[in-house]
Amino acid sequence: MPREYSFARLAAAVLLAGALSTTCRDSQAPRDQATPRADVTPLPSVVLLGAGNIAWCSRTNDEATAALLDAIPGTVFALGDNVYPNGTTANYTNCYGPSWGRHKSRTYPALGNHEYDSSATAAAYFTYYGAAAGDAGKGYYSYELGAWHIIVLNSNNTYVSTAAGSTQETWLKADLAATTKQCVLAMWHNPRFYSTTSSAFYPTSSVKTFWEDLYAAHATLIINAHMHDYERFAPQTPAGATDPLNGIREIIVGTGGGGLDLPNTLIIPNSEVLISQVYGVLKLTLADGAYSWQFIPVAGQAASDSGTATCHGTSPTVNHAPTAVAGGPYSGSEGTAVSFDGSGSSDADGDALTYAWSFGDAGTAAGAKPSHTYANNGTYTVTLTVTDARGAASSPATVTATVANLAPSVNAAPNQAATAGSPFTLNATFSDPGVNDAPWSYSIDWGDGSPQATGSTNSQVSSITAVHTYAAAGSNTVRVTVTDKDGGAGVGTLTVTVTTVANRTPTAATGGPYSGGEGTVLSFDGSGSSDPDGDALTYAWSFGDGSTGAGVKPSHSYANNAVYTVTLTVTDARGAASAPVTTTATIGNVAPTVNAGASQTGTAGSALTVSASFSDPGVNDAPWSYAFDWGDGSAQTAGSTTSQATPVTATHTYQAAATYSVRVTVTDRDGASGVGAKSVTVSTPAATATLVGAGTVASCSSSGDEATAAILDATPGTVFNLGDNVYPSGSLTNYQNCYNPSWGRHKARTAPALGNHEYDTSPTAADYFTYFGAAAGDPTKGYYSYDLGAWHVVALNSDVSMSAGSAQEQWLRTDLAAHPLRCTLAYWHHPRFSSGSTHGSMVGSQPLWQALYDAGAEIVLSGHEHNYERFAPQTPGGALDLARGIREFVVGTGGGSGAYPFGTPIANSEVRITGVNGVLKLTLGDGTYAWQFIPVAGQTATDSGSGTCH
Repeated sequence: MPREYSFARLAAAVLLAGALSTTCRDSQAPRDQATPRADVTPLPSVVLLGAGNIAWCSRTNDEATAALLDAIPGTVFALGDNVYPNGTTANYTNCYGPSWGRHKSRTYPALGNHEYDSSATAAAYFTYYGAAAGDAGKGYYSYELGAWHIIVLNSNNTYVSTAAGSTQETWLKADLAATTKQCVLAMWHNPRFYSTTSSAFYPTSSVKTFWEDLYAAHATLIINAHMHDYERFAPQTPAGATDPLNGIREIIVGTGGGGLDLPNTLIIPNSEVLISQVYGVLKLTLADGAYSWQFIPVAGQAASDSGTATCHGTSPTVNHAPTAVAGGPYSGSEGTAVSFDGSGSSDADGDALTYAWSFGDAGTAAGAKPSHTYANNGTYTVTLTVTDARGAASSPATVTATVANLAPSVNAAPNQAATAGSPFTLNATFSDPGVNDAPWSYSIDWGDGSPQATGSTNSQVSSITAVHTYAAAGSNTVRVTVTDKDGGAGVGTLTVTVTTVANRTPTAATGGPYSGGEGTVLSFDGSGSSDPDGDALTYAWSFGDGSTGAGVKPSHSYANNAVYTVTLTVTDARGAASAPVTTTATIGNVAPTVNAGASQTGTAGSALTVSASFSDPGVNDAPWSYAFDWGDGSAQTAGSTTSQATPVTATHTYQAAATYSVRVTVTDRDGASGVGAKSVTVSTPAATATLVGAGTVASCSSSGDEATAAILDATPGTVFNLGDNVYPSGSLTNYQNCYNPSWGRHKARTAPALGNHEYDTSPTAADYFTYFGAAAGDPTKGYYSYDLGAWHVVALNSDVSMSAGSAQEQWLRTDLAAHPLRCTLAYWHHPRFSSGSTHGSMVGSQPLWQALYDAGAEIVLSGHEHNYERFAPQTPGGALDLARGIREFVVGTGGGSGAYPFGTPIANSEVRITGVNGVLKLTLGDGTYAWQFIPVAGQTATDSGSGTCH
């Protein structure tokens, strides 16, 4: 609600020293100087001064600006953010009150955003300023000051709407309509226009409605803060367009003491003065129809700004949109400029116009009469929009521009000469103003009745090239036609004069003579050949070995040594051939290359086979003789071969251990020899070891063990037993009384194994381990291994778990991996395979067989069945396998109990003996073994044989 300016405030106004000139204006142009009114006395000039962004308890800058107020009478304005950090009652009382609060009684305030920081209704602000702040909860009001109408608005759109049609905006329109004052000033916190430190500027949209209403009501001046600097703008429209006639001047004065911004880097249009990093106040002297401004810095700072201006008279008239007239329609050709004319456009208000053309091919232009060049033929829609000086734009006006196709321009090149029978090359160029007219097809009429040459190209840059051979002399008119994609065709011509010249034969030059080795590449050079007419030549070579070649510098490999006659004939482009020219190629013999292979090892007294490969580039050098020199003084081993593909081989037996150098010499049929050598290390053969024993050994009620022990007495070596070593049970007493007197004589050289009777007296077979001690291995396992000569021997326990993944099976695989000797033997009590009818085969031991089979073991020994049986080598599943299979011996003939019969023989069983006590003697060599079943005295059944390790 408008508030009348009080007498006390009016009395405090300061008169301007000297009258200000006053001019007013209509809505479109300046009006004449106002005539003095005899019935109205002009109101005196008044002073309005202040700033925004003011007080902070932690700073003293507001004291410096308040000191300026102390010295200047007049009305004070505060533009919001009047106290920091927020507008509480305490901050107003303690921070604002001691400085600017001294002038509270003459202050008209405005709300900033910090007034709302402590309350959504800015209650402390209204409490502090009281009636001077207008209606509580609104924050907008107006008052009269001298000849001016002053409006205070609330730009905090979040709390009090600024939108068109809002309560505040409706009040503003009514207030402007009610005032009779010529000069109107409005103030609020947030500016619409301001320079910035950002890379882009966007006007404050929330106060645009304020600007539009004020502009429509011919307001003169807007004062804002928020930005912590001082900035003055030229009069402008709400859209930011310069308007010296009707525009409103905006002044930002956010320099009251609450802090300063860094200097702005983006200065927006219409900014006339920008002062950064200086505190101060704005002093406005408001006269009847005019005003002046002065920015006054605080003591110690010098930056300032001042000036004068007049108020507007009446509100601007309604602006009428202009009318665009595009002219035309237009026509032209591709690649040429088309002129356009929009000068028929008009503006009902007489405003100057700007022109915006769109030519329909993405091209644009400005101005009333622009020109434009179209790159391609077609019909284009041209659009013109005109805009007047106050921003009103016309409706778009359209017209057509029809652009015709232009044919290519062809340059067929100057007249030329050619020779009949020789190729003639034509190079023609063309240009087409239609840069998008690709592809261009072309045809060439050679003028001699021959078929035309045709083609296509996508480029004007590259020339059109074609080759033609004229058959006869004469003058020929050549026509080159180029047609663009739209059918436009251009033609260029030239005259080709053809003459006839007698052809002369070329001369061949072979180069050489040449030399090289058989199987190597030899390079020939016929580049010395020539043609007196300058014709291109083809080359035909004959290399003398049935092979031919072409080209000026061919290469050739000869398969055998000899002297060859090389012939070259050259032929020109018109078919004339030279006389043949010859030279020689002398090819030398190349000795074979011998590879005796890697070094080898062998054993004295054993045959050693040595192989050597060789290569000979002379593929026809067969037969090749060879000789092996063994390096030990013995006679060489000689032979002959007709093939390089198969190595030559010889066998030799060294008598003594040593390292020998073996030399292999290969000689081709032409007498060239190549030598290869290798080292052979011969070692002394390892001594054999003896392993002798059986299972089912001793019983106090039988003397059979005494008979088998007598065989041991006469047989040196290591003794094994296969379990059930004493009957009826493996107690310590039985071992001492029944086993010890017979087989116990060989305890010191015995490597024992457990049988089921060892467990009859104890689940841990404790007496067995007590009797044999360390020789029996770990008492918690009953399985162990040892090396014997060149063999690795493993004693296993078939009375504990043997399944895949069991502790014993895993230990066995680890042990075999750690002892990769060539020959391996294992023994345990229960046989995997048996033809015996008492117990038979034990499939539970198959995982142990599998581990041994995987490691390449040779022999397995078992007992349990009271008989003797030998099997052929077989797999864990019982399939015959002479290459990798394991041979099993069942030897339950130690003498401790009666004999067991056989049932039907199972697969791979080779020998079976029952009712005979005896031992198995194994003679173990390096890579070999021999067996012998030795019966006790008085019995004759036996078995013997030998084998080799895998």
